Amino acid sequence: MQEFISTQLIIGVVGSLISTSIFSYFSYHLGKMKGRRLEKRKNGNHLIELSDYPIHSESDGSLDMDLPSFMELVHELSKKENRNDVAARELIYLGDSNDIITKLTASKNKKRAAAYLKFKKKYQYDFSDPAKKGLFKDLNTYVFENYIRIAKAIGQTLPQMGVEVVLHNILNPFESIIWIENSITGRRIKDGATNLVIDLINHYKKGDENNKESKIGYKVTINGREFKCTTTPIYDPEYGLVGFLCINIDLNYLNESVLKEADEAKNFFTNLCKTNSEENELFLSKSEAKHALNGKRHWKQKYDLVSSN
Repeated sequence: MQEFISTQLIIGVVGSLISTSIFSYFSYHLGKMKGRRLEKRKNGNHLIELSDYPIHSESDGSLDMDLPSFMELVHELSKKENRNDVAARELIYLGDSNDIITKLTASKNKKRAAAYLKFKKKYQYDFSDPAKKGLFKDLNTYVFENYIRIAKAIGQTLPQMGVEVVLHNILNPFESIIWIENSITGRRIKDGATNLVIDLINHYKKGDENNKESKIGYKVTINGREFKCTTTPIYDPEYGLVGFLCINIDLNYLNESVLKEADEAKNFFTNLCKTNSEENELFLSKSEAKHALNGKRHWKQKYDLVSSN
């Protein structure tokens, strides 16, 4: 029984990972295709491409706004020779979304707050009014709406199986999660980015090509809980790196419950095999369809067509 469950678990999990890889690949090209409808960026680089990104991760995983770094960017972008409408827009959006004026005032240096307000006036961007945040509406419409549909599709295909799908929009890392399916980590929409996301942003600005690809199948251990994770960056022609699509699998649940408890194994495979409808879709190749007609039952079964004649 144990050997049977282990074999079936491997098949199920591998099949799940294959399906998520297909969706991730499809989502990348769909987002890229939709993004081409947007106007190409101009007048400067993105905020995350500049030398000193103003958000750091702490040892406990929390995020912190580095006020000196933030104001250094304000100072540099205020110079005529450094004008950069793209980075300025994103910096102001980040500041206004996180009540930067209150933070600057609390730092007992009112000159900082005044300099930031002057900076906003210079670039004529103001996101303190929620109604004005629609400047990034095209990004949400053409890119993230597609990814939300894909995150839903992956998560709802693998329900109650310890497989979490998370979508991050990093324009505001403090509230980056814009969608989550099957939460196994206790996170919710509007929770912040992780320390790994900030690290990947920093690698991106350094031009590290290896960190522009997906990180597939890496292990994370937090206070004894183990996860298998995949993180895929989301790029857009106008906005550059805008987010991440993440898949997290609860290894403790699989190893300690599904593999060892008959009821949990039954529930796991019931959820894996559950379907919502039946459609007439012919996606087997001609040779595979012929093998199936002659008795082949699944992809792993070896079948010699000649021997069936």
